[in-house]
Amino acid sequence: MSIFLQAVYEGIINGSALALVAMGVALVWGVMGILSFSQGEFLMIAMYCAFYLNLYLGLDPIAYLPFCMIIMFCIGVFIYKLIIAKALRGPILGQRLITFALSMVLINLALLFFKGDFRTIQHVAISGSIDLGFIVMAKNKLVPFVICMCVAGFMFWFLNKTKAGKAIRATSMNKTAAGLVGINSEKAYALAFGLPQQLQEQPDVHLLITIMYIRVWVPISSCLHLSQSLWEASEVSRAHWLEA
Repeated sequence: MSIFLQAVYEGIINGSALALVAMGVALVWGVMGILSFSQGEFLMIAMYCAFYLNLYLGLDPIAYLPFCMIIMFCIGVFIYKLIIAKALRGPILGQRLITFALSMVLINLALLFFKGDFRTIQHVAISGSIDLGFIVMAKNKLVPFVICMCVAGFMFWFLNKTKAGKAIRATSMNKTAAGLVGINSEKAYALAFGLPQQLQEQPDVHLLITIMYIRVWVPISSCLHLSQSLWEASEVSRAHWLEA
């Protein structure tokens, strides 16, 4: 029984990181109708950002979490202004393929600059475990899990209670109608594309201090299967969101 409970605990812990990645994919698809094939690559960029800050400044991943979130948000907004905004004015096929092309570009740029070697963070501030008898909770997994849950709760509050969040939801429902009531759809789109990249920083900290390695390696066949699954999940999520 203890083995089963331990397996359930580990699944919840690891699933919390993947849930934030999926939340970013669903947000981009729900607002702009673009399936972000490049979400995994943004996670990779966030992990390299955290790795090099640790390497050169000696900071713990959790300590520089806010700084990396700002960097990833700026990268997301820049990518939107440079590429995605132009793709939205093009044909539907171009909108569907643009993030896949972006994914390939980011992978090969990462291979060019970072190579395909494994990178690790040698020392983290959080260590040890809590033994409850029937389950052992590692602190380096528990703390990132709490952070992921707090971030997910904040995103729910942001999208439902704040003026910017309501503008994003209104734009996703009807861009034309949102514009008629004074909502700047371009700013809403930029925010909707920047926020998911900002969300990548929490899973990246989780993965870095639990799995402890990063590497540029993405098999194309796995990408296609994962993208198909994410597209189906995002369609269901978008349908429920619009019904609500």
